[in-house]
Amino acid sequence: MSRAHYEEINQRFGISQREAYEEQELSRKTAGGWVRASQRGADVSGITEYLSRVNAPTLLVYGANGGYRNFSAVGQARLKSARVEIVPESGSFTQQDNPEYTANLMLSFFKEHAGIS
Repeated sequence: MSRAHYEEINQRFGISQREAYEEQELSRKTAGGWVRASQRGADVSGITEYLSRVNAPTLLVYGANGGYRNFSAVGQARLKSARVEIVPESGSFTQQDNPEYTANLMLSFFKEHAGIS
């Protein structure tokens, strides 16, 4: 994996762990040409058009340094009940970069909306 490509991906998605990047690149290479960058996939698939059909409370989690925050405004505008949380010290892959913080956000949200204790 080239250092230049890693730096580009790091800038774009905020991936802070080189090992995670290398694992993802190997996965893409194994999968073949059908794999797209996830942001492009969200744009192309039209998934944002379906958001207004979601009735459940929704937690939108973004990394402070990640590129997916670009979708935050769309999610908030189209979802009936959305809460946005930003994970500090994290790129787009919050579950890898700051797993404890991400897990605590999710548990708190589930407790609030599903009565889980």
